[in-house]
This record gives sequence, structure tokens and C-alpha cells, in this order.
Amino acid sequence: MLIFVLFQFKAFSQTPLLKELKIIYNGKALQVTCIIMDNEGILWLGSQQGVFTYNGYSLKQLYNANRMSKAIVSLYQDAEGKIWAGSKGGNILEFYNYKAVVFAPKQGFPKTEISAITEDTSGHVWFATKGEGIYMLKDENLVNLRANAGLSSNQINYIIKNQKGEILCATDNGISYLKYHNNQIKIQRKLDVSNGLHSNSVKTLAYYNPNVLVIGYETIGAAFYTESVNLIDKCCTNAASITSIGVFENELWLGTEDQGIIDCEFSPKYIIRNMQILENYGVIKIQKIIHTPFYFEILLADNKVFVTQGEWFQKITIPEEINNLQPKAINVNNGHILAMYGNGLFKKSIEDNSEWKAIVLLYKISYKDVSALASDLNGNLWIGSKTEGLFCFGANNKLLKHYDQSNGLLDDCVYTLKLVNNELFYGCKNGMGYINTDDFESQISQSDLMSVYDICTAKDNTMWLATDGNGIIRYAENGTRYFLDKVAKDKKIIHSIAIDSKSKIWYSSMYYGLYQLDDNKSESINFLKNINYSVINALFIDKNDNVVTIHDDYISILNAVSKQQYALIGDFGFSSVNYSNSMVANYEGNYYLMSRDGIYVYQPNRFRFMQSLPAYIKNINVNLQEIESYNIKEFSLKYDENHLNIQLFTPWYVDYEKIKYMYVLDGLSQDTVVTSDNNIYLPNLPTGTYTLKVRPILASSNMDTQWTQKKFTINKPWFKSIWFIVLCVVLGSIILYSINNNYLKNRNRSNEIERQRLRQEIKILNNQINPHFLFNSLNNLISIIDIDTVNAKIYTAHLADFYRLIVAYKDNYVITLEEDLKISRIYIALQNIRFSDAIIYEVEVPAYYMKCYLPPLTLQILVENAIKHNKVSRSQPLHINISIEKDFLIIRNKISPKEHLETSTKSGIKFIIDRFNFVTKATPEILQTSSEFIVKVPLIYNEPLPV
Repeated sequence: MLIFVLFQFKAFSQTPLLKELKIIYNGKALQVTCIIMDNEGILWLGSQQGVFTYNGYSLKQLYNANRMSKAIVSLYQDAEGKIWAGSKGGNILEFYNYKAVVFAPKQGFPKTEISAITEDTSGHVWFATKGEGIYMLKDENLVNLRANAGLSSNQINYIIKNQKGEILCATDNGISYLKYHNNQIKIQRKLDVSNGLHSNSVKTLAYYNPNVLVIGYETIGAAFYTESVNLIDKCCTNAASITSIGVFENELWLGTEDQGIIDCEFSPKYIIRNMQILENYGVIKIQKIIHTPFYFEILLADNKVFVTQGEWFQKITIPEEINNLQPKAINVNNGHILAMYGNGLFKKSIEDNSEWKAIVLLYKISYKDVSALASDLNGNLWIGSKTEGLFCFGANNKLLKHYDQSNGLLDDCVYTLKLVNNELFYGCKNGMGYINTDDFESQISQSDLMSVYDICTAKDNTMWLATDGNGIIRYAENGTRYFLDKVAKDKKIIHSIAIDSKSKIWYSSMYYGLYQLDDNKSESINFLKNINYSVINALFIDKNDNVVTIHDDYISILNAVSKQQYALIGDFGFSSVNYSNSMVANYEGNYYLMSRDGIYVYQPNRFRFMQSLPAYIKNINVNLQEIESYNIKEFSLKYDENHLNIQLFTPWYVDYEKIKYMYVLDGLSQDTVVTSDNNIYLPNLPTGTYTLKVRPILASSNMDTQWTQKKFTINKPWFKSIWFIVLCVVLGSIILYSINNNYLKNRNRSNEIERQRLRQEIKILNNQINPHFLFNSLNNLISIIDIDTVNAKIYTAHLADFYRLIVAYKDNYVITLEEDLKISRIYIALQNIRFSDAIIYEVEVPAYYMKCYLPPLTLQILVENAIKHNKVSRSQPLHINISIEKDFLIIRNKISPKEHLETSTKSGIKFIIDRFNFVTKATPEILQTSSEFIVKVPLIYNEPLPV
């Protein structure tokens, strides 16, 4: 039995980081009214415009609500995977395999809003309404129950099911428990103010566990109802209107009408706090909270969709007067944060929402030189400086003691502080020393060392030191031992050091990344992804033995046993932390990380590595036609259905650009291909049986991912059978015998057309794989590979993608405008590396033109032509604009002639004109003004057949 008590409301200042998903429809942000995440991680959105799906990068409309003239306000996925949608006007839709299915109950639809949908344990779907009670679907009939038959109210705000097969209705007159039995809906019991409810106006419901129901009230917060003992306890005492409830392990998120999110935590202590979503992001109304199995949660708030990492990584804001100032050091103790910036010392309570307070030290020190902070057991504050030694201030902010070289300090340059019981160890420029914080007696531990950057303590009380040039040193009563004595000098510069629960030493080398020292052997952690190849500025090991490394602009969390890694880099609006171990503080197992724009809180208890990141095969196009492939593990194709385009999907809403795919096509090759494109193109496959295996890769992390498989067969053509070959020989002899001169003339004409086609294809292939272009590309790569390895890798990837697309489209008469734009963008990316981003490429083409056709490489040739004839530099950037005018694609560029023009054969423009004459009767138009060169290319709306 779970009994809850009344909590006092506390408004803490930690705030989960949020990122709005930019969901655009017809050029405007889609106003979402309801949302669910289906079994494959795709978001289903209800809106005034209808039903949509969103997968993190593209929006697809499945149903246009204009047919109903009412917004979609409720969504639900049943046990069979079918999606149900209810409108504000009472209409009900069902979707199977992402297609709307006609649903026409014999009694007709309700006339009022469908406020919620659910399914009982028997598979019956229930529909709550705002005015007509509740409906249940039984054999295409809608069975209705209203207030005149005993229901608490006809105004139902929300419905859920429980494990007993009952349906719970949240109404404006209490709660009704219903069950379908003996062909009728029966009322099991009701709750209202007469038997324990604090208010009859119930807005929403959720089960915290099978025995405890969470009740969200219209105006007075939330309560818990323990069903086994019929006990109702108040949970939230503030006057909040609860709109949604998110159930997590040991806590609840309560979405409100006008206060953002209220967090109710039950372990290790009872706490209720406002999550400051409203104050920090301006998000007022929380409409839906979706808990996902990934590193993020989904919120529907103010008709917008947000993704948040939840509470494992939060932010504490800092006042504007210290925002963007250089942070120096942080210390967290006794429920307070002490943060030193270049202009002073500031203090804030963790336990409430109090403001930051400036601390006035009654002794003048140089704030800009502060390097470390520590608090001793007597409540004194110790401040280390890089120029003035070590200071100790008492509770009244008065100076108790100042240490420098004149009174026992090894050096006036202090790098780090470490408190062990009543002894404060310090690392400085000339070694390590310690001070007894009770009697202020100073002792020198090691004076023959180089600079000590970091100190950690093992279980046996030995001290481990990270030094500048002497590697790692273990200091104990029985002597000092030096490690890494046989490695190169530059590998002995150690920034940070930490010890895990198994007494293994972890350290960061200034130039060489992360290492582990075990049994006196140093091992490089070479599977750690160093995202931007930046140094490790600090590291620590959390209570779950995850190794956390802090870099210039991202944080990496590593489980060394499973080799799983997650890197937080620019996600949810996260910006960089700073530069040293002094800007990391541990308090009650949570880590406080200092940055210019705030303090981030990492909570290990709330972080978990994902079990798997799945990949789904969503659409299969054969010869540009989509086939029914949903939930089909195997399918067969005809011999000429051998051009496949397979679209992949991975539910990663944080930043879809970080997803790549690894795939193998068994039956064709055992080679593994890695691509950043979510479309796999398989052209000209020979007959045979294939198995496509694909798995996602999160570019910034290492994690376990499962292979998704799809098996298919391309059957042999019937005309390869013996009987058909014999028949063809006989018929062919007859035809050849009876052929006449007219037929020979037609055949010769056909041969001439075919030869023209071959000449054109040879010409386009020669143009595509131009040796001169390849030679220049390789020269460009050679020129940057030694000076800019990051751009060299990007350049190589773009070049590989460019030639891959060329080969993929070499047999095509035409490709879509969307595909040709993709080729041109890769080509622009290559050239911008060459010209330092001096090419400005603007595309102003509505989405519905993207399926029009063009000969391959039309845009690439025109872009190349513009670069060839015009100056391109940062001071004189080349502007290229692509737009639509009636049925023409307009490509224009500003004219800025080179001083020494290259000899022009005008072969590029002539090639485009010839290619268009080959596939269509329309001809491109060439215009030139005093300032612009303009090419008007006709758009082809239907793919032409080969000549």
C-alpha cells in the first residue's frame, strides 16, 4: 500500500532544457491540438488542419480536416496499432498503415467534441465527449451512456483504463468507473466530494502504479487515490489547473493550465517544485507529456511541440549582470551554491527559488585570478588564487587566514583544492601541500613536483596527483610513486584525474584524450568519440561509475563496461561549460557544471543509457512507385522492378542531422555502407534474393543498435524460359522473312534515335565524371588535408556523396527537382570549402514543385558555369538564386566578370539545351542583363518515357 502525505510546495530553480520542434505547414508553424507517439516512435499530430505525422525532419498530412471543418482534438493508438482520431465536432477517424479508413457507425457520429479515446482490456474502443457522455464501439455500433443513466456527467474531460478492465471517466461532476458487461455499459462506482474528492471538477487522470490513481483537478492541483484502501490524499496544495500527468519512476510531472510543469518527487524525499518552464521558456499551458524510452521526453505546450532531456541535465540561470562574464570556480555545500566570477562571489540556495546574492568579502582579493573554491567542516570558505596564494574566510565573510610563500605555502599560484576530512590539500605551481583546517597549520607534502592540476583520494586514503610534466603521482605515507615515467614528455601533461568504485584510475592527457590506469598499466580509451577533437578540460566519475568528460563545447557520458557513450552537444539549447576541474562541484551525488550563461546540473540517478536505438523501414518505392510494405517482412518483385528507393526512420527528435545509417545488402555484397541519407538507393539490381540489413548510428555517441531486416526477391523474367526462346526463334524467322522495305526504314530510324540516346548518355556520363573536376577536387583535398583535417573529412564526405549520386542517376533520363537540388547543394558545399563560403545559394521553391522533373545535373552545370565566369571571394561573394516563375525554374546569378576570363566553349549551356530537346519539346531560355545572367528551365510535370 502506498500512502502519500501533504507536501509543501517548493519552487526550485533548476529547469530542464527545452528545444522547440519547428513543425511547419504551408509556411507557418502548425498549431498542434493533440499528440501521441506511436509504437515506432513517430509523432501523430492533431490540428485545425487535420491529422499529420512528424518524424523529426518531415511533416506529412494524412487527413485534411477541412472535410469536417473541425479541429482534431484527440488521438489514440489501440492494441492492433490502429490510430483513432476525434474531432471537435464529434467526427471519428481511424488510420491503418498510415491511411485513413472509412469509419461509419450505424447510429452516426456524436455531435459534440471527442475529448479522449481509450481501449479496454477486451479490445473495445471508448470515446469520451463534451456533452453526450461516453460511447463504446461494439460491432460497428456505438453504445452510449449518459448522465440520465447514472454517469457522473455528460461533460467528460478525460478517460483511461485500468488493469481490471474498467474505464475511468474524469468529469466536471466527479469520477465514474465503467465496465462493459452482458452487452451493456455498467457503472461500477463513482467518486465525488461526498466520498472524498477535494473537488468534483476533475480534468485528467493517470495511474502512478496499478493501485494508486493520480487525480488532476480543474482548479486545486492534484491528489492521490489509493484504491485498495479507498483513501484520497492531497498531493499539490497550490491552486493549479492540472491539464496532463506524466508518470516516471519515483516522480510525476503535472502539466498545468498556466504555470508550466510541477514536479512531484517521492524518492529519496518528498518534494514538490515548480520546474520554471514558464519563467525560463515562456511556456504556459502544458497540454500533453509523453514519456519516451530514449534520452528525451516530448511536450505539447501552447500548441507547440517541444523535446526535453527531462531532469537528468538541468540549468540554473544566473543574473544578467554576471552572464557571459568569465567563470572562475564553483563550490556547493550545505544546500547553497557559491559561484566565483571575474567580478565577484555570488551565492544561491538550491532548496528554493531565491535570487542570487552578491557576497562581500571583507578583504580585497583579485577575483579575476581566483582558481578554486572549497568549504571546510567548520563552515569556512577557502579561495585559491593563481597570483595571491590561498585565503580562508569565516562565516561572517571576514578574512581568517592568508597563505603565501612567506608563511608556508609552496607557491602563490594555486590550481586546485581538495578537502579530505579536516585537511585541505592544494595543488600549486611547485607541488602539493595541505593545511589543517582546525588549527590552520600548513604542511608541505611534495615540493619536488611540477605543477599539480588535480587531486583525488582513493579508498585507502592515498592521494593521486595530476601534474604538468610528471604524469600521475601516487602520494602515501609509505612513499611516493611516479607513473607514466616511460612515456613521452607531452603525454605526461595531465589535466584531470578520478577514481571509480573499483579503484581504477581515469585521467585525461592534455593532447591525447582519456586513459585508464589499471594494474599499473595505462590504456587509451580509443573507442571514446571525441566529437570536435577538443581536449578534456575536466572529468569526474558519477555514482553509477559513468565517466563524464567535459570538453570545450560538449559533455560526454561513458559507461566503460558496455562501451556505451552519450554526448550532449548543442542539444536542447545547451551551450558550452568551461575550462577546469574547479568549475565542477559535487553535492549529494549531483554535479554542478559552471558556464558563462548558467550552471548546469547533471543528476546521475535520472540518467540511463538507452537499450537500443531502432531503425524502421517506412517506405519502399519501386520504379518511383510506392508499394505496400508496412509490417511486411518479405516481398517479391518482377524482373524489371529492380530500381528500389528505401526510406528509413529513427525516432531521434533531438537533432536528426546526427543520425547516420549503416546497411548491408546480402545477396549483392557483404560490404557495409555508412550514409547520412535516410534514403537508400538500390538501382539496377539483378534477379535474385536479397536481405537488406540496416542499423542507425548516432554520430555523437556509441550505443547498442539492432539490425532491421527486410527480405525481398526479384524474380527471373518469363522470357528466359526455354519454351519462350524456341517460340521467339520461330516467330522471329517468320517476321524476318515477311519484313519489307518500309519496316527496314523504320528500324533504321529507330536505330538512329537509339544511337542519339546513347551519344547523349555517354556525353552526360563524361560530364558527370569529368576527369578535370576530379583532378581539381583531389588537388583541393590535398591542399587542406594537412592544415584543416576537419574540413578535409567534410570535403571527402561531400565528394563521395557527389559521385555516389552521379552514379545512382547515370541511367536516368530525368530526376526530380528535389534530387537535382540535392546534387547541387553537395556541389556548392564542395565549392564553399574551396572558396571559404563565398558562394551564397538561395532556393525559393515551394514544396509542391519538388516532384517535377529535370535532366540530371541541370542545376550543377549551371552553378559550375556561374563559378567559371564570375569572381568568387569573401569580398565579392557569388549570389546564385533559384525560384519559380509559372512553369519555369529560374536560375539567376549576379554578374561579376573575372579579370582574365577562361576560354568558353559554351558547351555547358548547349548540353542543357540538347538534353531538354531530347526529353521534351520545351526549350530553356537564356537571358543576360547588365547585372544578371538568367536561365529559364522548363519544368517537366510527368516523367517522359525513353525515346
